Amino acid sequence: MGLIIEVTGVDWSGRGYPLANGFVANDNLLAGFDFRLRSDRLTDVSGRGFTATPYRNNINGAALVEDATVLENASGGQGIIVRNGMLDLKLSNREFPLNGSIHFTTMVVGGYSGIPFDAGQPGGTANICNLVDMGNGVSAGDCPPVLQQYRVDTSLGARIRSSAASNIGAAAGLGVKTCFFVTYDGLKVTYKNMTTGALVERTNAQLGIVGSSLKPAVNCPTLRSGNYLVGTSAVIGLYPELYQVAQWDKVLTADEMQAQYLSSKSLFPSIGI
Repeated sequence: MGLIIEVTGVDWSGRGYPLANGFVANDNLLAGFDFRLRSDRLTDVSGRGFTATPYRNNINGAALVEDATVLENASGGQGIIVRNGMLDLKLSNREFPLNGSIHFTTMVVGGYSGIPFDAGQPGGTANICNLVDMGNGVSAGDCPPVLQQYRVDTSLGARIRSSAASNIGAAAGLGVKTCFFVTYDGLKVTYKNMTTGALVERTNAQLGIVGSSLKPAVNCPTLRSGNYLVGTSAVIGLYPELYQVAQWDKVLTADEMQAQYLSSKSLFPSIGI
């Protein structure tokens, strides 16, 4: 006699229903965060044991201080806003050789919160919303990308070898929330925004990458959202609004991205992705 177990609201193919843990390709999932309000909202659901940790940044040159109050609820608790600090997701940032031996896909569901930088905060003008930094360290060198929105030209996507603008991305409304993926296969970086339909590819040559690899900057050893710069600069101080963040050790297929997008839309129906 067989046993059939039905789980309400879950379609195991991922076709338009939430996935079992919210993410596709679990064998390749390095970390997956789902920030819906619950007791373990900062715990990685991949089972790899990461717990995101929030820190306050006083932008005064002092070390960051662990402080849960930098996190605010977004959309009635469906997500979080990181305000005047950063969220360290604890996943180690990796080096990516240009020979294609190591790939990645990183996904963000969310975007810039649209909240103006607090008037009382020091550090000058905040122009960049750091959604997640894979080791760029706010560098224009051969470093992995920072996934961001740049307030000046509203470019949303990723940045490598650019001092400010998202040079692997496209303009979007400031504060718009989307589901987008950034991938790297050793030859090219691709930005695919499932909400807006934007698709941008940049080869290593087009980006001016001249080294043998993309190597994380020393000031960004782990995946981080918000302003992690220890110093007196608020350049990446704009406040991110996050619902899901995930990273895989492969380039997701088009079908996998579509399944992930449909699942995320089902989980967060009110944010308009």
